Amino acid sequence: MKKILLVIKLLIFTTFINAQVIDWYNFDERKMDTVMFEVMVSYLDYMGKDPVVWSPVVQREVMASNYEVIKANPHLDIHSLHNKMWPGPMGLPDEIKNRIIEENVNPIFLDGQKYTYKIDKEGHTAEAYGTFDYTEILVSIPNDNITTYQELANHAIHSWNRSGPHSGIMNANYKKKVIVGTITFYHKPTQRVFISFVYIS
Repeated sequence: MKKILLVIKLLIFTTFINAQVIDWYNFDERKMDTVMFEVMVSYLDYMGKDPVVWSPVVQREVMASNYEVIKANPHLDIHSLHNKMWPGPMGLPDEIKNRIIEENVNPIFLDGQKYTYKIDKEGHTAEAYGTFDYTEILVSIPNDNITTYQELANHAIHSWNRSGPHSGIMNANYKKKVIVGTITFYHKPTQRVFISFVYIS
């Protein structure tokens, strides 16, 4: 735990120079998505974990739906904001799975999902892919004197590390067999930021 706290302090220090200041009256959700991904990549690299790979398909097909769930229910407890459309640990629907295969942003992930099976008694075979499992970690952060997008992303990582289940997902060694998406919703009346970070493995 001390090592993780040290890493977060280091990330805060190293991102401070290039930090992008938040205008809380014009919060840029898409900028926060990008910063969250970049800070997560830096964190995992420093921790010696394999990198995660950003998927435009996951961003477009999965995260957009998660955004709408959060946007419609910002008053609910954070645990109630998991999108029931993706009932992990079940796999994603075939249509999204096929788009991820076509996208091919992470060949190592696809190779890890591929298997061969017999199609007839003569021993002819075909290839298929296993389930693409969905896992989500969520966080809700109030504007508590946070001034930059990088600081907000570091706060999210620190919060996830304080939760055993979230930390286990975030710090798992996926051996590059994972793709991710992230989405941010800013609830302006309360100046509260919701971040959904999704792993497809």
